[in-house]
Amino acid sequence: GLYAATNTPDTGLADLGYHRFLPFSIEAPDLYVSANAGNDANPGTTPLQPFKTISRALAVAEPGARIHVAAGVYNRANGETFPVKIGSAPLELCGEGAETTILDATGAGTRVAEFESSGRSTRIQDLTFMGGSNVTAGGGLYLRGTSARFERVVIRNNLLNVSEQHGGGLYLVSGLPVFTECHFISNRHTRSTTYGGGAELYG
Repeated sequence: GLYAATNTPDTGLADLGYHRFLPFSIEAPDLYVSANAGNDANPGTTPLQPFKTISRALAVAEPGARIHVAAGVYNRANGETFPVKIGSAPLELCGEGAETTILDATGAGTRVAEFESSGRSTRIQDLTFMGGSNVTAGGGLYLRGTSARFERVVIRNNLLNVSEQHGGGLYLVSGLPVFTECHFISNRHTRSTTYGGGAELYG
């Protein structure tokens, strides 16, 4: 710390005077994931020892973490758990490009991802979300109270197959998410009483 009066370093001797401490911060460590080269038993803190699944990275991520997702298909065959869940803690989930970094929930019988109370500090980049199939709102993505930022994201080939539910690709209930250079492609619903093949925004 520093002496308040002289702004000089402490000598290390104890006294009862007032001291002002220099500010410091601790950043959350970056995490790395690779469907092709990872293992969920790895520490996940370097590109050479990545996790295998995004779910594992999210389970251990500290607030403010940046998760680097290598190109690959993240699906049930590779051990991925669906839906991938992102909550209120801020984080960044960054792929290497939507064409090559793909979360594919085909065969899981559920949506690809859920976002609950995610704030503006949560950022999702360069990923594809596909293969979701759900019996409640949001075949691909479900967003509740979410203001996350989505950048260069593709949401495609998701299905909603139930009456009176909405949002084949995405369902939003409250929140103000931001979508930049995102694409909704070939999402659909199969019932005449269902709305929003691409997306349904409610509230």
